[in-house]
Amino acid sequence: MQTDAQHPEAIAPVPFSCGKAFLTFFKIGLFTIGGGAVMIPIIERDMVDRLRWLTREEFLDLMVVSQSAPGVFAANFAIAIGYKLAGKRGSFACAAGTVLPSIIIILAIALFFQQFRSNRVVENVFKGIRPAVAALIMGPIFKLSKSAGITWKTVWIPILSMILISFLGISPVWVIAAGIAGGIAKYFVEKREASEMLKEEKDIEKGKNILEKESREMKNRGSSESKAALAQTLPSRERGRAKVFLLKEANILEKESREMKKEYGEEKKEKEVEEKEEGGDA
Repeated sequence: MQTDAQHPEAIAPVPFSCGKAFLTFFKIGLFTIGGGAVMIPIIERDMVDRLRWLTREEFLDLMVVSQSAPGVFAANFAIAIGYKLAGKRGSFACAAGTVLPSIIIILAIALFFQQFRSNRVVENVFKGIRPAVAALIMGPIFKLSKSAGITWKTVWIPILSMILISFLGISPVWVIAAGIAGGIAKYFVEKREASEMLKEEKDIEKGKNILEKESREMKNRGSSESKAALAQTLPSRERGRAKVFLLKEANILEKESREMKKEYGEEKKEKEVEEKEEGGDA
């Protein structure tokens, strides 16, 4: 038996409120160390799995928009999610909840920085946190790759982007611009292919209709045209696109013509025999 845990979309979302959104993002901002990228799996867990305010596809779209916009990613992401959920009020609540913990922590550090700057315990704490931060960043990459539609055929795109940014020093702005241009080009290519396929289907259908009409006329006339002659009854474009169907129908027609000739020859022979018999009787 399948449970609701196996199908989270079957569970109704938690009612939204700006206060709840503020507290949710406040907790995320308070306990997230390592920057906006580390927030991604935590925000996803709360927004998609726990509260169910967003679908996974909506979450991914908002994340892409937030990364493309100038400014701090964490704040952009909170603003985008809040606006999606409750307009301007939601944006303010989510953004305030995200940035307020950082402001409080930075103020506290500024006040007591001199006291623990050289503290070995603090240094070791941050050394232990760094590997965990790397794991938190890598986790959502594999999880969201499926939602992003990345397959073995398209996996080269994120790999190439990483190489350009990390090893060749290319600005992420140019990588994003190239991705946008590629997406637009793909849209027009697919649109043109769909248009050509639709036109081809119409041409084939038109060719079939013309062929069926000619076939009926030839059957009524008792014509014995060959399949090459039958093929010439179609315009060149439709003849090329309906070639398989045309040859099949032409073969059937040729077979029927041979049968008609055979029947006609047998009838003719029978008449000759009858005439000879009548002449002999006379």
